[in-house]
Amino acid sequence: FVNRQGFWFLMGCSGSTAAEGSPPAAKGKGGGKRELDISEKNLNKMEGVTPGLTKINASDNQITEIPEDIGMCTMLESLDMNGNELTTVPAAIAACESLTELLLYKNQIKELPAAVGSLTALKTLNLFNNKMKKLPTDLGKLANLEEVNVAANKLMMIPDDVFTGWASVEILNLYDNNLVRLGSLAPLVALKELRIYGNNLEEMPAFSGEGPYALEILEIHKNRVATIPDDYFTKLPALKRLVASNNMLTALPASLCSCSSLEQVQVQENKLTSLPSGVAWPVSLVTLFVQENSGITSLPAELGSCEAMLRCNIKNLTLDEASMEVSSKLATICTSKKGGAFWDVAGRQMAGP
Repeated sequence: FVNRQGFWFLMGCSGSTAAEGSPPAAKGKGGGKRELDISEKNLNKMEGVTPGLTKINASDNQITEIPEDIGMCTMLESLDMNGNELTTVPAAIAACESLTELLLYKNQIKELPAAVGSLTALKTLNLFNNKMKKLPTDLGKLANLEEVNVAANKLMMIPDDVFTGWASVEILNLYDNNLVRLGSLAPLVALKELRIYGNNLEEMPAFSGEGPYALEILEIHKNRVATIPDDYFTKLPALKRLVASNNMLTALPASLCSCSSLEQVQVQENKLTSLPSGVAWPVSLVTLFVQENSGITSLPAELGSCEAMLRCNIKNLTLDEASMEVSSKLATICTSKKGGAFWDVAGRQMAGP
């Protein structure tokens, strides 16, 4: 029978199970696909690998290695081995030329072989929560990648060559590493979501190409960024969400206001002394968190025109009298809506109906 993920359990049509101690048999489905599900079996060794498999789910076991004979699975499209005890990936995986999904998150992998660069059909690569300190530059050959997750590892830097062929990548997660340097993201013209928070970066990620880029979500909080170039956001016109809290920023460039679809700005707990003024803020803005920036003494009058605002926090700002009027208007806008909330300079919360 089939479980809710669509994987075939290892039981014959008559209801009798496979002989005790024998390797599980892969089952075929409509269209000739052959899938093997040995997840959550308390296995310490991968069993049942045979040529012709298109999908293997061996997740949540105690498997310590991917067998070399994985290379005979040239039709394999998906390999899920998350939640095991893997420390390496065999070079033999290069023969799995049909692989589009490689899920190796929550293991103990320390490095990837250069052979992974041969998996040119790969679309999804998930190595979240491993122990890798570097990535092979051969990853730059994977031109069909769409989603990459190498968050929660031990990466310190990523060279430019890793990103070379990633023109199709839409989601890139690099958060919770030890990154001090990030290569140029110029090739990533399709990138929509970038999460690089929880690192040691001192500079904004470099979009050094001509642009414009498709980026909608940029999360770079909990780093050491002190400045953002004046024209930085002109290449990111589609930006909707900026989370840059817990950095060392002293100012935000006016180019941020050129992002006409901007909905969320979270820059609390920095060293800001001002916010962009003299330019119209996007009317799409829903969330503005600028609390714990005691150097800010004024609020731009233009914020009073952000009628879509739902949540705003200005706790511990030292505002002048003119800005208190802007504050009052923002409070009215936020609290007039269901689910709205406004936190004043004293940290008092006012809620909507």
